[in-house]
Amino acid sequence: MKFYDLKTEYLVDDKDFAQRFSNKNNMKSETAVIESNIRNYIFSAPIAELEKGSSTTIEVLKSLKVNGENAQISWVREESVW
Repeated sequence: MKFYDLKTEYLVDDKDFAQRFSNKNNMKSETAVIESNIRNYIFSAPIAELEKGSSTTIEVLKSLKVNGENAQISWVREESVW
């Protein structure tokens, strides 16, 4: 599954994440809503698998690209390779 950049701020529990983006009036800013939506999108599939009790291994890969190249990593099912 493709996803946005995985920011280190996303790797905290829900309470800490909400606290980071809340303001004095306990209202969510537009930035908080956007960041929350991106975070939920990134983690939706892994969380669904964990909730099903799946024994699937969840692996996160980070790739680098240079000089503005457009890069995409895809899984080739027939070959079982990235």
